[in-house]
Amino acid sequence: MSPGGMQHDGGGPSRYSFDGVLTVSGGEGGAVVDAQEIRALAARLGWTIDTLFAGASNLNAAASIVRGGAHLSPATAGIATGAIATALGELRDVLAECSDLRDALELAALAYEEAEDGARPVLQIPWLRVAFPGAPFGPVLSSWMSDVTSHGLLPSARTSGMVMQLLGLPSLGRAAQVVTSLPGGQALIDALDPRGDDIRVTAERDAPDAAPRTGALGLAQGIGQTFDDREEGASAVEVQRVERADGDVSWVVSIPGTREPLGFGGSDAQDMQTNIRAYVDMRTPMETLVVSALARADAQLGQPVLLAGHSQGGMTAIRLANDPGVRRRFTISNVVTFGSPVSFMPVPRDVQVLQVEHAEDAVSGLDSATPSESANRTLVVRHLDGSSAAVDQPTGIGGPDVHGITSTYAETARYVDASGDESITAWREHARTIWAQPGDAVTTTVYEGERP
Repeated sequence: MSPGGMQHDGGGPSRYSFDGVLTVSGGEGGAVVDAQEIRALAARLGWTIDTLFAGASNLNAAASIVRGGAHLSPATAGIATGAIATALGELRDVLAECSDLRDALELAALAYEEAEDGARPVLQIPWLRVAFPGAPFGPVLSSWMSDVTSHGLLPSARTSGMVMQLLGLPSLGRAAQVVTSLPGGQALIDALDPRGDDIRVTAERDAPDAAPRTGALGLAQGIGQTFDDREEGASAVEVQRVERADGDVSWVVSIPGTREPLGFGGSDAQDMQTNIRAYVDMRTPMETLVVSALARADAQLGQPVLLAGHSQGGMTAIRLANDPGVRRRFTISNVVTFGSPVSFMPVPRDVQVLQVEHAEDAVSGLDSATPSESANRTLVVRHLDGSSAAVDQPTGIGGPDVHGITSTYAETARYVDASGDESITAWREHARTIWAQPGDAVTTTVYEGERP
């Protein structure tokens, strides 16, 4: 793809555009083309063709009958035979047109599906170029894998997802479905930590100096600040209450990602145990903390809520938006995720989702999937490889912090805020009804929690 707004519609409610730096798919800006619907139309044309063939056979049979009795009334038989021949000729023309249209529809459906696969974000592995600077195989392997994926040979090309496929392993999303379908599967997860989703709010403190969480960058900064400004061993979420001059109230919630990636059983719920529970579709303590925070803040049903999360926090946000019990208590209208493996998770049609990822981010690639695209779900992908931004440059023997919310994802958020892409613009206009505008009264509260 090249700059200039190139877009492709196919394989479902999809749209791909290249907005200078960002690859955008889905969202409100694209036309809707459903390859399955096209195939269904082709099948209906096939039924029509069969019916027309049956009609042609009947006309041929009628012509035989007329010819057999032509000696009884030669003049009448001649007129009837001519009419039948004319009808047969017109019928053959219609059959030819229907057959051509059916073939064209089937080819179009195939072309849309193949084009969609080729348009998906391709794998980039810049760290191979710097991990072994003195060895030739690092740059060669990176170049080879990028070239292979750019030609569509590995269409689900995000780093960890592709590696899992190469090893013959299922995506975590599919693995979760397998676990939960097994007898006693969830009981096994509970056995690892019998506290389940239990967490208690241990601190509630105002943050009067917090900036309003507006725009993708403001949301990313809010998540990063919440991650950094908390007590050791405690989990935290930030709840921002926005009140407008007319009295309308909305809410913006910042949900950080995993703090203890190797942690199990500690007091901090932002650990691997929560990740596991989220993946196997079990309620997590971070979901409990967010719900408790909204309830303590006195959020009411009908007041729109925007949930913004990074990594594990994005999984928490998507799961809350899908939870029927939560939807009966709060109006979750918007979700924004940064670097979260949530593509396999569905979202309700009345929730606007902005899903931001890096092509090189192994965490967001854990799901080894591309989200089911729709008008309410926009996927934004940035390739850090080749970027001239200082934050995207390799440091030492390692690559850039491809998963960092306050580094590379904040940089990507700046591009999102500056983007003129139709889908991003539509998402932004919707989110503006929730986050603070000049003159609005903003109250920011941080809720900390600990598992017993």
